[in-house]
Amino acid sequence: MPHPRREGAAPSCSRRPARLHEGLPHRLEAFARALDLYPELRGRVTLAQFAVPSRADIHSTPSSRGSSSKRVGEINGRFSRAGWVPCTTLPGARSTRLLAWYRAADVALVTPLKDGNEPVAKEYCAANPRGVLC
Repeated sequence: MPHPRREGAAPSCSRRPARLHEGLPHRLEAFARALDLYPELRGRVTLAQFAVPSRADIHSTPSSRGSSSKRVGEINGRFSRAGWVPCTTLPGARSTRLLAWYRAADVALVTPLKDGNEPVAKEYCAANPRGVLC
């Protein structure tokens, strides 16, 4: 499996249960805005959004997943350059793939902690010796 880290790039990762699509559009908008406001981030930061399947997936709507995929495509179409894609989604990522991203990521965005995602934050810290929980 290729390592997600690229020289000069600072991968960040975000992982949420797949059923929680309502926060993803806001996260994507914030990421696109950051790339707009801080052009120096382009080519240096990658958002990897993991959608880990949950028991509630059978109730999630295809339209919510489709609108997020569309927005990822728009962001990538606008900001991509040779050798760098700003945003990637990894549906149903296996633990070995997650581990590679956790180890490579300089930052892990885990939101909200009160919504049961604290194990995700702990996974990141356990996998990454530079990981810190605040």
